[in-house]
Amino acid sequence: MRKEKTIVGHEKEIAALKAEYMASSRLLKLRKKQIFLLLHLVAELQLTIEDVLKNPAEQQKVGPDDTSRNAKAKNIDYQFTLLLLTKGYMNNYEIL
Repeated sequence: MRKEKTIVGHEKEIAALKAEYMASSRLLKLRKKQIFLLLHLVAELQLTIEDVLKNPAEQQKVGPDDTSRNAKAKNIDYQFTLLLLTKGYMNNYEIL
């Protein structure tokens, strides 16, 4: 009888450890995706900054007529939103 209780106790402990392992595994996968997204974002921002530094004359434009800069910013925002959607970090309702 005592051995059966010990076995049942060990089985419960094993089940708890398996559940903890699964939760940790899912969290690790999520963190990997988040790091990938962050690295991708940093790379995109670096390219954007390099582009801005290469073309300083474009940055002198100020005012509502500056459609090229606004279009570029909207395009970057759109690409980032698409990236978030495809990676599952954002749903369609968050865009509105």
